[in-house]
Amino acid sequence: MYPKLLTIPQFNILKYKIGPITIYSWGTFVALGFLIGILFAMRWAKKENIDPDHVLNISVWSIISSIIGARIVYVIKYWSSYQNKLISILYLWDGGLIFFGGFLTALGVILLYLRKYKIPYWKFLDISAPALTIGSAIGRIGCFLNGCCYGYETPLLWGIKFPNIYGYRHATELYYTFGFIIVFLYLLYVKKHKSFEGEVTTKFFIYYSLTFFIVEVFRDNPRNFLYLTGSQVISLILIIFGIYAFNRRLRNQPIIPWISKVQLAKRAKK
Repeated sequence: MYPKLLTIPQFNILKYKIGPITIYSWGTFVALGFLIGILFAMRWAKKENIDPDHVLNISVWSIISSIIGARIVYVIKYWSSYQNKLISILYLWDGGLIFFGGFLTALGVILLYLRKYKIPYWKFLDISAPALTIGSAIGRIGCFLNGCCYGYETPLLWGIKFPNIYGYRHATELYYTFGFIIVFLYLLYVKKHKSFEGEVTTKFFIYYSLTFFIVEVFRDNPRNFLYLTGSQVISLILIIFGIYAFNRRLRNQPIIPWISKVQLAKRAKK
């Protein structure tokens, strides 16, 4: 694999020596995924009469919170690899993030921001869902070049030989990429023809998570509950939530039933 995308040789600026500077594949593609996702979301926000500056602000907070959340979950899962060298927790350039840890952390931050500035939740999330999907597709290319997140050994012709790993393996990183691109195109179609606010988001929860669940079948990852990976368990939860939320939004009902009762009670008091 190619964990180092390129190295800029040492050079001088005035009397100061700079470099050499190494550009890492994983960080480059994750950053590229974020950038392209943000540009898409800003474009769509403008069409929905939402200030694109909110997209930038939320993106900054989401990037910071998602990296922190994803790293914390990864370190907890693989604590034995870090307990004797705590400083290595900060070595993000070596990879080591768990997507759903970052996703759920960032989602919480986004909802708090939307509430503070009174931005319509579902309208904004319908913009964000496809952007997140294409960003994830691009970011997974960085995982492939970094040589992490590979799959089980396979005799299939498209098996990949990863450095220092026995046998030819499923390139699950690229499976993610191809799967997410398909979901992205589908969400664009739904976005164009949606019949209610939240349709894109709820279908994102269903199909993005389903893609994640399927690819995890081929990934060389620890199996715990019912021979499922941790990501598969979370995927199942999000799929169920997506189906539930879709049906609630289809009927123009709040996701949490008791909210409507509270709102009716407040109106009655007025």
